[in-house]
Amino acid sequence: ERVPLPIDYFFRSLAEDQGDRAIGVILSGTATDGTLGLEEIKAEGGITFAQDDTAQQTSMPHSAIATGCVDFVLSPAGIAAEIGRIARHPHLTLAAPAGKARADELDTGDILEILRKATDVDFSQYKASSLSRRITRRMVLHKIKERKDYARFLHKNPGEVEALYQDIL
Repeated sequence: ERVPLPIDYFFRSLAEDQGDRAIGVILSGTATDGTLGLEEIKAEGGITFAQDDTAQQTSMPHSAIATGCVDFVLSPAGIAAEIGRIARHPHLTLAAPAGKARADELDTGDILEILRKATDVDFSQYKASSLSRRITRRMVLHKIKERKDYARFLHKNPGEVEALYQDIL
């Protein structure tokens, strides 16, 4: 059993405070530091990064990658560029104040129908804002700006349907 380390506590706190707006990054290092915390960020819908094999010490990045909780494996420059891109994504920069749904949060019908057909699970009674956050997260990961484009992407990529299903669960 892995024991939480200081970076794990920091990531846990970040996940609890920021939820789906949290971003966790594991760079070069030894042991498994940060892996548990990165899993918590991912569980809250945040986005996670690990340094690729450019790391001098690969134990920390490899530990996180092995759990399946890492969204992006990149060089430090690649991580910086991707975080910059994410920060400019329209669904994140135009986020509505807490408690107020954006119009596109309600525009999930096509996506929910694709999920229902593929998984036999009807998510239509789920909280709209929670569904929207999970859909937005997947859109950000795939650099997709419009819900209708994401619905088309789902039609062409059954693996993404499963990934969205797992994110929602």
